[in-house]
Amino acid sequence: MVAGLSEATKARLARLVAEVISPPLKNAGFRKTRMTWHRSGEEVWPVVDVQRSWGDDSDRTSFTLNWGLYVPGYPEAAGTTPLKTPKSHSAPVSGRVGGVVGTEDTWWEIEQGYLSRSFPPGVERDEIQCETELALMLDGTIRFLDCAPLIADVVALVESATMNGRDLRFSDGPSLAGLNVLVPGGPEPLRVLRQVAAAAKPHARDESGSGHGRG
Repeated sequence: MVAGLSEATKARLARLVAEVISPPLKNAGFRKTRMTWHRSGEEVWPVVDVQRSWGDDSDRTSFTLNWGLYVPGYPEAAGTTPLKTPKSHSAPVSGRVGGVVGTEDTWWEIEQGYLSRSFPPGVERDEIQCETELALMLDGTIRFLDCAPLIADVVALVESATMNGRDLRFSDGPSLAGLNVLVPGGPEPLRVLRQVAAAAKPHARDESGSGHGRG
């Protein structure tokens, strides 16, 4: 962290991560690497990470949580370099936790060791309310990510969406504020996802077929 943040602010953020963010993700099978959590799946790896901003000379850091449905093989097929640890921004489908529960993009901040709501403006929350709000959004996000274990689920998610400004809305699900299904400067994501899915199918059939020959 930068020198501008006080020890109280650093400690409050660390406590929030340790007591509110990490436990439900760990219980859901996610592994932590710094401020990123991911869960290895057969076809899709759900990802949650903390996005932060701060000033060099200010004892204030604002943050939100992002989610992503990372597909191994997608970065290579899209012509980008895969990251060692999956991030939400490297996933073909991603968004923010506030959007999953049908609310606006939500940010919190810590200043002088005190947690409060940062965005949207005009909404007052004390520390306990902020922790409760964050925990509820994270719980909804984990349940949402559990609904897409296969590449076909991610494809269906994108196909069922219709653009409404920057948001994607689903006939049978939430409005995902700020959800992103585009690779900046890259090819159309559905085509790449279908390509990766098609490449995975022969491998799955081979494993299934080899099992029949045993015994």
